[in-house]
Amino acid sequence: MYYFDNAATSWPKPNSVIAEAANCILKYGSNPNRGGYSMAREAGHIVLVCRKRLCAFFNTSDPFEYIFTHNTTEALNFAIKGVLKPGMHAVATSLEHNSVLRPLFALKSNSVEVDIVNADSKGIINPSHIAASLKHNTQLLIISHASNVVGTIQPIEEIIHIAHKNGTLVLIDAAQSAGAVGIDISKLGADMVAMPGHKGLYGLQGTGVLYIKNGTPVSTIIEGGTGSESKLLAQPDIMPDKFEAGTQNTPGIAALSEALDFLSSKNVRRVFEHENSLASHFYSELKKIDNIRLYGSDDMSKRCGIVTLNIGNADPGTIESILDKKYNIAVRSGFHCAPLAHKSIGTYDTGAVRFSFGYYNDEKQVEYAIRAVREIASNF
Repeated sequence: MYYFDNAATSWPKPNSVIAEAANCILKYGSNPNRGGYSMAREAGHIVLVCRKRLCAFFNTSDPFEYIFTHNTTEALNFAIKGVLKPGMHAVATSLEHNSVLRPLFALKSNSVEVDIVNADSKGIINPSHIAASLKHNTQLLIISHASNVVGTIQPIEEIIHIAHKNGTLVLIDAAQSAGAVGIDISKLGADMVAMPGHKGLYGLQGTGVLYIKNGTPVSTIIEGGTGSESKLLAQPDIMPDKFEAGTQNTPGIAALSEALDFLSSKNVRRVFEHENSLASHFYSELKKIDNIRLYGSDDMSKRCGIVTLNIGNADPGTIESILDKKYNIAVRSGFHCAPLAHKSIGTYDTGAVRFSFGYYNDEKQVEYAIRAVREIASNF
């Protein structure tokens, strides 16, 4: 399989990540800190190690600012619904995934006001448009660091600065940037960051992380057992227990910890350069092919490893099927759970075909994909 769907889930996984998940299941796969016996203590230790590695990876100091979730969608829901109350105003962008849009529009029925700032046709947000959208009661700005449709990396520092001047909290959706683009949370000053374990961080599916800066006013939306203060009928108010009700995915967290160690050893900047180099070459070669429409900025240095295209008037699903069945190439077609992003780039009526590159892709695979697209384009 020639796998170019890393924006959905990175594949394959490092051998050490798979091995650590298996090691956890075999040796200490109990509930972390939910007992005084050795397995529970070991599970709790490995969860703490992962929090500390997240601190080192994203340049923060408090490991208890990181909340483990089952995916980015859950993390975003925790943040959005935990912050926004009736009478508040929220701003998001047209680049957002449905994991942001659907919670926001669900809250509109509960008297939360929502405005959407449109990206341009290249998938870029103008910070001045963010500034113009903010109001006195704007409590939360949600923005994707990098678009999952065209890979454009947003001017996130400038946007955070604008929001904070207005007294607005900022939630970054780092689904495409965590692990793929260097993120210094302390430097950015973000209030909350949601990210998956299974994409650019090279962990397993079923893992996500929500960073919540100390002091950020976030209410719980799920309550339950935490293993702490069990006599209380109210959810404990201590971090991270406040947001981690129920049994955690200990094997997934153990694997994520190993994945963070793996990425740190490879250097995130070099990983970005590798993926970006492959995407840049793919993009530049496809520009030479008649009948190909490419989307997003021509400046690939400001994009993560995503290239989105259409071939003539062909249905994107048909192109995906041909790539799969004839060429053994895995890509993602359709609307990528981001309909407003497709409206911004002009593909709302059709969708598009997305190639997304990862650490384990190489030049030979990319050349093969170029030949496949060229052959398909010649028939449409």
